Amino acid sequence: MPKIVDTEEKKLEIANKAIPVFSEKGYYNTNLKDISKACNMGRTTLYQYFNNKDEIYFYILELGMSFFKMNYDAIKNDESSSNIEKVEKLVEYLIINLNGQTISKAFIDFWLMVRHNNKALESELKSLYKELESTFTNLLNESIKKGEIKEVHGPTLSTLILGMLQSFSVKDMINETVDSKSACQTIMILIDGVKKEEK
Repeated sequence: MPKIVDTEEKKLEIANKAIPVFSEKGYYNTNLKDISKACNMGRTTLYQYFNNKDEIYFYILELGMSFFKMNYDAIKNDESSSNIEKVEKLVEYLIINLNGQTISKAFIDFWLMVRHNNKALESELKSLYKELESTFTNLLNESIKKGEIKEVHGPTLSTLILGMLQSFSVKDMINETVDSKSACQTIMILIDGVKKEEK
């Protein structure tokens, strides 16, 4: 009796083994031969699951986007936390869980490729970023309304926080070490600076 292969499980396995390859060689310098070698399978077998390296990278990225969306929705909808606490939890999640992930090192050349070859995925990435920016802005505006933080311009503070997070990602991409714990603590101190003092 032939062995039944779970296609989605196999795709996940290939994706997990492809991540370090993309990280080490970069998007453009990676080819299917590199990935098939890392997966310990022939290219013919690999073609049963993905047509090319673009599909593998899209799959990895879409998985990451789905996982991120699920986690940040959970933080955003947590009714036991104040708005400013949600901002802090989102910052902590983004720094601790996203910085240092090996796939980020291949992201810049991948982003350039997406901009030229896949308008749908580019649009999806922009949409995710805008949603993240909007979430930070809305939470900060609500924090101001409820007197949790001082009267500041919510969109500007949101841009500053996201800008700091992006700078850590860039450092990571150029192989400069990011101390996630220290980065997180520093941003929290800055956020504490806009909190209203309890009377």
